[in-house]
Amino acid sequence: MIESLTVTTPKFLFVARLLICLFPFNLSADAPRIRVSIIAKANGGEESRLLSSLSNEFRKLDGVQVTDEQPTVKIICTVTPGPSGLARALPGLRYDYKKRSHSGEAGNQKIGYAAAVAMTDAEDNFKDLFVQMAYDIDSLAKIIATKIDSDVIEKIRRTAQPSPTP
Repeated sequence: MIESLTVTTPKFLFVARLLICLFPFNLSADAPRIRVSIIAKANGGEESRLLSSLSNEFRKLDGVQVTDEQPTVKIICTVTPGPSGLARALPGLRYDYKKRSHSGEAGNQKIGYAAAVAMTDAEDNFKDLFVQMAYDIDSLAKIIATKIDSDVIEKIRRTAQPSPTP
């Protein structure tokens, strides 16, 4: 009796390992990819950097594919370097009215960026619109991707998941 257990144990372990390895692939096959198209416009020659940062941040999101072909969501982002008034909106940055310069994290360089972000579905129906500010384009892209993930993409994920059957 003990001999038969030792013969079947390796076969059982092989089958169990095979099932464990194939299980994640089966789960990912059930969840459709959410296709996102990004249109980026920026003043001051920052357009390619903005598009690159936004694409990188959206690719990091679970189940999101950045593409221009048959998108589920279209994201239109327009960015402009921050005016002197933006310094008052960003904490930790001070504007010296006598010297007409900025001090703080950004020094005397251009400080901050303001973005207007609009989202539509595949048929160009309006989904959402918001304005966001940040110190640099990479931070702005991360904030935008996180906000869209929680506000729009998560709803699409929930509706795309099959409901459990009793």
